[in-house]
Amino acid sequence: MNGNEVKVFSEIATFTGIVKNGCRQFRGIPFAKAPTGDLAFRRPVPYEFDGRDIDATKGSPNPIQIRGHRNIRYMDEDCLYLNVFVPNDHDDDAGLLPVIVWFYGGSYNTGGSGLEDEGGDELVWDMSLFARETGSVVVNFNYRLNAYGFTYFHGLDPARFDENIGLYDQIEALKFVKAHIKDFGGDPDNIMAAGQSAGAAAILALAGTEEAKGLFNKAFMQSPNAGHFWTKEEATDVCRKTLKYMGAKEPKDIFSKTQDEITDACNKVKKLFYQKGIMTCPYSPVIDGTLLKQMPVTAIRDKNIKIVIGNNSEDAYMFTRAFADFLMPFLSWLLKVKPRKDVQGTYRDRLVAAMTDNLYRDHIMDIAANYKAPLWVYEYSFVTDEMRKEGIPAMHTVELSPQFGFTDQWCDPNAPSTKRAGDTFRKLYRDLAYDMMPYPEYKDSHAKIVIR
Repeated sequence: MNGNEVKVFSEIATFTGIVKNGCRQFRGIPFAKAPTGDLAFRRPVPYEFDGRDIDATKGSPNPIQIRGHRNIRYMDEDCLYLNVFVPNDHDDDAGLLPVIVWFYGGSYNTGGSGLEDEGGDELVWDMSLFARETGSVVVNFNYRLNAYGFTYFHGLDPARFDENIGLYDQIEALKFVKAHIKDFGGDPDNIMAAGQSAGAAAILALAGTEEAKGLFNKAFMQSPNAGHFWTKEEATDVCRKTLKYMGAKEPKDIFSKTQDEITDACNKVKKLFYQKGIMTCPYSPVIDGTLLKQMPVTAIRDKNIKIVIGNNSEDAYMFTRAFADFLMPFLSWLLKVKPRKDVQGTYRDRLVAAMTDNLYRDHIMDIAANYKAPLWVYEYSFVTDEMRKEGIPAMHTVELSPQFGFTDQWCDPNAPSTKRAGDTFRKLYRDLAYDMMPYPEYKDSHAKIVIR
């Protein structure tokens, strides 16, 4: 492990972390007991520290999942851990820093904040640059996914299985942050929940609940799939399909299945949805009447949380990339989405615009039009040089690498234009964190903050 050890002394424990990438990093802090055995498929139970020393130098496994965008390799059911990133140049005597809690996306099916590889040194999401440049204490964490976190087994066996447990994982992580982030130099009265795609939609859902009330007072939501929530009946149907592909007759049969059998079943359900043209994430939160009492787009309207919300200008292009141009009319028919007539360009361009409206923009504008507290709307349309060469527009997820300073096939974060876009996005975060937003609220201006 590179870097020097650093300690935080708390009433609950002594946390030993490392100094790396300009931050004091505390990796793999448990916020809940291992959700295994009798605790599997239950709401999370808070971790009991009892003053013991916590080795937070290494990192944790990620939630069990299928192969996805990042193709995470290190996974385990025991996954409820979080990481804390504190800018190393922060003077502890200078006061508490704003806090940003990051919720990863991945259709509630993939993602994680643990180590890329078991025994390795690199985290899936190293938030050091983001913490330094936003001047914030940044936290990221794991929550359970797919069958482990978002399948409605509760509808078939309410005595043994809880509902929406992935959301309850998120609430438990936020409770840890609220209670203990001051020990790491963070302000418990200035907490921003931030996330992308499914992570952003989860924040939207939590913002409308009583259970998460007071756990964050700001939210930054990037391309939330805000319409992707199931009724109990719909969720029960997905549950039955999952059990069928798993070779299980009833939910309790899952305890005799291997992780591969479970994730293979989830993957088959995902493919079935694609084949049927269903754009809703198969493993989505449920309007259960307990945690989620109504659709989050409606439930959030009377809340008092400062919000920045927006999307990428061609978000839906990601979902058309696998189809040749001549298949676009078929895709339009399959998805029951008509191309926009007012958009110039190819049939694909017009279909992408309509799909982006359907999946993201329409819901965002509904929220913006009806929200009473301070809210700003942004649009991300920046295209890197690498993307331009491949003919890729500002599709879903491409803002993440410039935002966090990651290098990938489409992003050199140090290229001048890409760095400017990343700096602009991080400044928007910093402005919200420090209550220094220089832009008029959407309800006054009806204008978007464009990042290009």
